[in-house]
Amino acid sequence: MKFELYDKQLKRWPETGRHIIGQYDDESIIVYQAYNHSIADYAVQNQKFGGKDFSWKRMTWIKTNFTWMMYRSGWATKKNQER
Repeated sequence: MKFELYDKQLKRWPETGRHIIGQYDDESIIVYQAYNHSIADYAVQNQKFGGKDFSWKRMTWIKTNFTWMMYRSGWATKKNQER
C-alpha cells in the first residue's frame, strides 16, 4: 500500500461528482469495509471472504476512503464493525 500526505493527495482529487478513492495495481484493488472479528479473521487467514458468519446474500457497501469507513463504523466501536 502506498501512502501520501493528505494535502498532496487532496490536490489530485476530483472537485465534483461521485468517486471511489482507492488503490489498484495489476493484482489487486484496495477499498475499505468494516466487519466483525470472525469475518475479518477468516478474510485475513484465507485472503478471501467466507466463513460461518459471512453471507453472500447480504448487501454491503464499500467505503470510499478510510476516514469515511472509520466514521461510519463509529471509529471501530459499533457492534460487528470493529475490524
